[in-house]
Amino acid sequence: MTRPRQIGRSGGFTVWELVVVTAIIVLFLGILLPALYRPKDNRQHISCTSNLKQIGTGFRMYANDNDGKYAAFNATNEAWQYFQVAGDQLSSPKILTCPLDKERPKAPRPPLEFNFPPTTNSFSDLRHQNNSLSYFYGVEAEVPLETSGTFLAGDRNLAINDHLLKRMTTLKAETPVSWSKSMHNEKGNIGFADGSVKAMTSAELRKAVVAGTNNMQRLILP
Repeated sequence: MTRPRQIGRSGGFTVWELVVVTAIIVLFLGILLPALYRPKDNRQHISCTSNLKQIGTGFRMYANDNDGKYAAFNATNEAWQYFQVAGDQLSSPKILTCPLDKERPKAPRPPLEFNFPPTTNSFSDLRHQNNSLSYFYGVEAEVPLETSGTFLAGDRNLAINDHLLKRMTTLKAETPVSWSKSMHNEKGNIGFADGSVKAMTSAELRKAVVAGTNNMQRLILP
């Protein structure tokens, strides 16, 4: 007697099963990949905040050696010169570069020292200077007795109408300033004259502007 032929699986996947498996893999990748990249971004953000805290500490040490005053405006629009002045108190030129600033330093190797007259490894060398600087300097900053809203230093990715600001800039309540996309995903960090550091959105930045001297912030950007 001939037995009826059994119809069963051949051992492979059906088209529908392949679609389901592919969808699950895509879903997991969508969840896992951002999580894998986020720790690196967080570390870089923390590193930038640490840089600004060290800059604040360095300028406080500078002030202690100079009648309680930060580096004063000296009729130059070159931001790097203000950091060079406090070079003896800053730990290394490396803290002047934000890890999320892809355009700094422009030289193949970062500066290693604040020597002047400069050597090829000096921050003041022509290849470095503003080209190895990610932060602005606030020329209105004074050593405060209490909490201060005056900017001392901060990320250079300040823009008006998508144009990055350069050299001397005065920000007022009506200034439409914002963070550009070039660093921190349209956010930025500000180091204040009292030594504190705060991450800000563009809206928070505009609110902070009026906390400065005479309701404005006068900055010099690289």
